Amino acid sequence: MGKLDEVLRNVLNIVSDPRKLIELMRNASGKIKASTGNYVFHEPGIIEVEKGVNLHIIGDLHGDIHSLLTILENKFELMGKGKDVMVFLGDYVDRGDYQIETLAMVLYLKTTFNDQIILLRGNHEPPSWLIPQPHDFPKVLVERYGEQGEEVYNEALNLFNILPIAAYLPGELLMLHGGPPLRVLEASSFQEAFSINTGKASPEMLEEILWSDPVELNVEFIDSPRGAGVLYGKRVSSKALSLIRGKYLVRSHEMVNGYRIGHDGLVITVFDAAIPYGLDSIGLVEYLYDTGKNRYELNLVKKSPKI
Repeated sequence: MGKLDEVLRNVLNIVSDPRKLIELMRNASGKIKASTGNYVFHEPGIIEVEKGVNLHIIGDLHGDIHSLLTILENKFELMGKGKDVMVFLGDYVDRGDYQIETLAMVLYLKTTFNDQIILLRGNHEPPSWLIPQPHDFPKVLVERYGEQGEEVYNEALNLFNILPIAAYLPGELLMLHGGPPLRVLEASSFQEAFSINTGKASPEMLEEILWSDPVELNVEFIDSPRGAGVLYGKRVSSKALSLIRGKYLVRSHEMVNGYRIGHDGLVITVFDAAIPYGLDSIGLVEYLYDTGKNRYELNLVKKSPKI
């Protein structure tokens, strides 16, 4: 693993000291809203990816550092080489045994390879008014750092509040944690539906993006048993994709064994917290640009996590 081993050593050194972890969070926060050569950041947290960029998309991690390292083992050689971007769909903490290490790893990657890392917000990177269950991350921080754990958690909440909530590749992909905001049903443009450069994401919009799930029923949407967000039918995903002339909606938020395809091929759910959930596979969505054919190709991958 070479350089990846070195990165892991640096991350373990950082998490050994709460002051270093806070510094890492602040450094990452300073890069979250920066546009780069590979993508453009739009308020209120929408990332527009440039055509020609190769995308490697990772779902929920929930403190599963082993599954993350399994993915990075084959992808780390791409870091520092330009047109490959790893998109994380959120849920870095809660449930797993290595929540602090997992969050620190993705933040370290962001600060080191900003142009090649997109960190989206999941429902377990919560606003203070919509805390998920379980949400044991603050308890884990206090157990590790004592009173300083509360300070680390407050810093983490500040970071979570500025994480982008969606990314898209025009003509190709929409990427987010749960589902599109229901505003897509009435919107005449993607910019309108996602409030791009016109204001902040409303609480309703944020809740729907972070909490909603697709359902294979002939409905537009119905209440979700999660108590937040909705269950949305194919019309919602189809309308959202039509606003970017896209082909696939890639999301996470649900436990699946690697990945699952729904809504007649429009929706791909990818999940990577294999160990906390007792699964045997982790998923990876690769969307790679073929320069010769001048088109993108979709590749869905399953792997067994290495412990």
